[in-house]
Amino acid sequence: MKRNEWIQWATNELKNAGIETPRLDAEVLLAFVLRIERIRLHMYPEKEVEQDAGEQFEILIKKRRDECPVAYLTGEQEFMGLQFMVTPEVLIPRPDTETLAETVLEWVKNTAGSEKIQLADIGTGSGAIAVSLAYYCPAIQVVATDLSHDALKIAEENAKRHHVLSRIEFLYGDLMEPLIEKKYVLDALVSNPPYITEKEAESLPGSVAGYEPMLALLGGKDGLDPYRKILAEGLELLRPGALVAFEMGWQQGEDLKSLMEEWGLEGVQIIKDLSGRDRVTTGYKQSCQ
Repeated sequence: MKRNEWIQWATNELKNAGIETPRLDAEVLLAFVLRIERIRLHMYPEKEVEQDAGEQFEILIKKRRDECPVAYLTGEQEFMGLQFMVTPEVLIPRPDTETLAETVLEWVKNTAGSEKIQLADIGTGSGAIAVSLAYYCPAIQVVATDLSHDALKIAEENAKRHHVLSRIEFLYGDLMEPLIEKKYVLDALVSNPPYITEKEAESLPGSVAGYEPMLALLGGKDGLDPYRKILAEGLELLRPGALVAFEMGWQQGEDLKSLMEEWGLEGVQIIKDLSGRDRVTTGYKQSCQ
């Protein structure tokens, strides 16, 4: 079969299975199998697909039809303009999380200038946040934690891929615990922790519930348990004036803002993502503390 014929077949298969972006997914997966840029599918639509490639493509489409995320099928996901290796051991980086990374980079630019910044990325997963921050700002030195050895291996590989491993230390442990043990002193604390509530977990789509690690998703009854623990354990590690920046669920803004203010953070504000939804909350440790 020709490229355009395979794409049409796959699009129909995915559309009938209820996949939201059937043609896009079909093109991405065929380009992946053929090891070409997607635009070349449109440039040479009549080119024949070899049998082995067609069989591999058919297998991937069947997996996608069962809601396996495209990123797990290709092993890669773009974030902040960089390509990251992903596997089912880590959460797939979302475009929404770029709001968190961009917020931190803007703070560094406006506040720190060229001074070295010691930053912690709590629950690093694939390392998307830690690697992106180190990549785009040479002044940032990162320590990144995770409770999954597998996730840390992937994060380390992503740091190697983008040549920032020398400025990121990866530590195994639950949230702040590794930093407390090493008595780190931080200029900024950043985290996209698990924040799915118990109620929300009951209605997660199959592409999430069936494939992505629950350890990286579930945040307790109200979704705020990880934030409580990070604030309770982490504030003593922060220098006066240090930044605290969290990603959150779009309905959690006011509750998280109140929680951060209860812990004495100043200037707490909610930042919206590109969709206009509450996505990031920032605050600062009191200068007098």
